[in-house]
Amino acid sequence: MRTWLLQLCVLLAVAGCKGPDDHLEDLRTVNERDEASRRYRLKADVYDAGQLVHEAFAALADADALTLSQMARSIGWAGRVASDSEVPLCRAQAVALTASLCVRYPIPPRTTPWITTDGEKVRTIITEAVNVIGREDEYQTLENGLIDILDNPDRAVADKARQRLKEIAKQDFGTDPEKWRAWWEREKVALLADSEARMRPQFEALAGVRLENLKSGAALLIFLGEHLRTADPPGLRDVTTAAVQNAARQVAVYTILSGLRTQDAPDVRGAAAVAVSDVPDPAFGDVVVFAVARERDPVCRGRLIEALSRYPKRETVAALIRQMEDAERTGESGVALLSRRALTALTAEDRGSASEAWSLWFEREGKDRWP
Repeated sequence: MRTWLLQLCVLLAVAGCKGPDDHLEDLRTVNERDEASRRYRLKADVYDAGQLVHEAFAALADADALTLSQMARSIGWAGRVASDSEVPLCRAQAVALTASLCVRYPIPPRTTPWITTDGEKVRTIITEAVNVIGREDEYQTLENGLIDILDNPDRAVADKARQRLKEIAKQDFGTDPEKWRAWWEREKVALLADSEARMRPQFEALAGVRLENLKSGAALLIFLGEHLRTADPPGLRDVTTAAVQNAARQVAVYTILSGLRTQDAPDVRGAAAVAVSDVPDPAFGDVVVFAVARERDPVCRGRLIEALSRYPKRETVAALIRQMEDAERTGESGVALLSRRALTALTAEDRGSASEAWSLWFEREGKDRWP
């Protein structure tokens, strides 16, 4: 018995020592791409994969602070899970984590028009950026990458690293890592400056694209996060931040929208309903109006009604009045009260608990208040 308790204490202590990067590594490790469906699924040979995802999302949501790289990977993996996971709890947590990071980081809505919106052009920009940035990572991590590999006991690996170093340096310092390090000390300022100059236009282009969907956006965000984990030159921080913020906000919006539109899990829709209140975005308004009309789960419906008060539009007011009318027919006093509160918050007026009074006001003057 004592041995079992000791083992449990050790496991809890180890779990408690995990940092954000450890939890992000768990998310990467337990999810694998199924080539047949082209979706990411939990690995069947990891018996506690779902628990690891749950713990990772909970820990990332509670983290005191995240780096730009960690934030990007967190939202990227949340988007991937929200898109592909068959586990409703994991999807609900993904939506909740995304909303939390948008508020805490913060990741605000875009206030300027996108530069590139054509789907084909966006795909071209992303493909080129991934290729260029991926190649430049070799320069950014050269000392701890290729040069260190020269000591690899596998000579085939070491020889490949030496060959690549010869291509970069246009000269050969043999197999001695110290000679290569001396060369790097002499040349690294110029080489890194050239590398940053090649990457800057790629990040600038990524900062202006409208992403097509959740899957491609999540993949880009994870790539950017992995790049910044190993190479984050201060001279590019302005454009890397802009690129990550642009992608992160769009992935967050897509993630929350996926939660609103899900059919199989009221918990996921409930998390999304809370998210659209916490993270107001123009993309949510019409979707919430549609969602509240079809929602039958009482808790989720109530959250959606509360969320509508954050989206002042003519359709929103009309939808809330319809909710009051439906509640009067079905005797759902809670729904009627929530609708009245939301209408009062939107209009700064209180027309009482009868839908008829609100309908009359709306026809006479209310519908002309909003576009």
